Amino acid sequence: MKNYYEILGVSEKASAEEIKKSFRKLAMKYHPDRHPGDKKAEAKFKELSEAYEILKDPEKRQKYDQMRQYANFGGYPGGAGGPGSGRVYTSGGQVNFENLGDLFGDFGRMGDVFRSIFDFGGGGASRPRSTRSPRRTAQTRSQKPANVRLKIKVPFETAINGGKVSIKVPIEEACDQCKGTGVAPGSKPATCPECGGTGSVTMSQGFFSVKRPCQRCMGTGQINAQPCSKCKGNGAVVKHKTIAVKIPKGIKDGGKIRLKGQGKYGGPKGAKSDLILIVEIEKHDNFERKGDDIYAKVDIKLEQAVLGAKVKIRTLGGKIVELKIPPGTQPGAKFKLKGLGIDNGKKKGDFYIIANVKIPSKLSDKEKELFKDYSKMHGKGK
Repeated sequence: MKNYYEILGVSEKASAEEIKKSFRKLAMKYHPDRHPGDKKAEAKFKELSEAYEILKDPEKRQKYDQMRQYANFGGYPGGAGGPGSGRVYTSGGQVNFENLGDLFGDFGRMGDVFRSIFDFGGGGASRPRSTRSPRRTAQTRSQKPANVRLKIKVPFETAINGGKVSIKVPIEEACDQCKGTGVAPGSKPATCPECGGTGSVTMSQGFFSVKRPCQRCMGTGQINAQPCSKCKGNGAVVKHKTIAVKIPKGIKDGGKIRLKGQGKYGGPKGAKSDLILIVEIEKHDNFERKGDDIYAKVDIKLEQAVLGAKVKIRTLGGKIVELKIPPGTQPGAKFKLKGLGIDNGKKKGDFYIIANVKIPSKLSDKEKELFKDYSKMHGKGK
């Protein structure tokens, strides 16, 4: 059994402040950021964190001390209560329990930590071992499977204005040959040889005997003796379907769309998981999005920039608006069309026009003279 006091370098009577101070010092010494790529330092840091997680909490520390007392107690009073008996004898009598939770309460995520306290799976522990890796077949699925995530590309204007896109997606459905059971037609599930059909196995460590779900049959007590030839025992087959997906108005790049019940098959009695679509917005030749605002470059002729003009602009929704270009407009000048950006339901963004003044590459003799006269009028070209 691990000695957390020894790991943190403190005595069993150390105060909470002493434990905290020692942990901070050692954690800083072995922190992975200070030892990149050093697996030993990383393991040491995890061990320190594990020890501190228990000893910093008064209630967990008290139960841990109780565990150490039981684990280190020698002998079997009355010749009973040996390893695997499910009993622990102390000077005050015996305690019966089926698992650590019965004796030490609910530790939540610390359950895995207490597993490591007794080094289950290591030397000296009696642990049933499966002759093959556990396989999650249709008959062992008792919980809703994980959701499926898929990236989809959406045109820029569809993402802004909303609409529909057709996409081809892989969808898991119940196998029509075995009706989703994963078992070959005409055959039946067999009793799991690992747990004898009980759905649980027992592990022993010293005085402690702990029951846990059988990993081979996933706690069902049965295994698939003859898998379905079509789905290979999974109970489900993947089919590719083209579906129409509604794109919400104003969705952002990386936004998610959930399609309920379109994910993985959950077994004959289970529910299907969801399909999560992650949106990738395609780039547009003319428009660029910044938050709820839209930016667009518009070509302006040189004479329009110099003399001023009125030009027609097409916004994202296809609306045509007239923009007044004042005389002397410089390249890169920015004009705002208020409220013509993205409507997110709460407020509307703006539409910004960036003037891209087109400089002619060739001028006629007459045009050259006009520009010379213009330059002279403004005190240049002398």
